[in-house]
Amino acid sequence: MIKLTEIISVQPYQLMFRFSRNEVKLFAMETLLKNGIPHVNTEKLLLPDVFCKAKIGELGQLYWNNVATMKQGNTTIACEYDISPEYVYYNSINIKPND
Repeated sequence: MIKLTEIISVQPYQLMFRFSRNEVKLFAMETLLKNGIPHVNTEKLLLPDVFCKAKIGELGQLYWNNVATMKQGNTTIACEYDISPEYVYYNSINIKPND
């Protein structure tokens, strides 16, 4: 199972991670954020000071607390935005192969 284990650096829309396989990869998110996700508003993540609050969750996923909103009936609710470690891994650029 692939997991994120360390955030090495965070710059607006780019994060460098170490994975459980000891590989270091760069994940660029600008296109993903600008294209959006159906039914989820992630505009807050376009703010550099919010984007830089990225965390690694218990399952090795990338996440941000309460940065997205989604509609539930007539109500808008705040929600966590997360990305699976597999998605990050397979959509990242190798920086340093495993040792």
